[in-house]
Amino acid sequence: MLPPYEGRPYDIVLLNPERLLFAFRVIKEGKLIYARDMERITDVMEYVSRRYADLYPRYRAALEEIFVGVMAGGPGS
Repeated sequence: MLPPYEGRPYDIVLLNPERLLFAFRVIKEGKLIYARDMERITDVMEYVSRRYADLYPRYRAALEEIFVGVMAGGPGS
């Protein structure tokens, strides 16, 4: 187990930019504590941000469609 960092527990993960929603959340809410290659990090941030901007509207529409179906008593409710 890792000791707390600034009084908080943490975990180290390899960020897979293809797991777009998770990667975007890490970039948005996470805290960078070490960088060996800052150019690589900015490349990944740019890649994830651009792909997220393309994907998020469709993701949000799909969630809304599922939610409306569940609220209307559709499949899976």
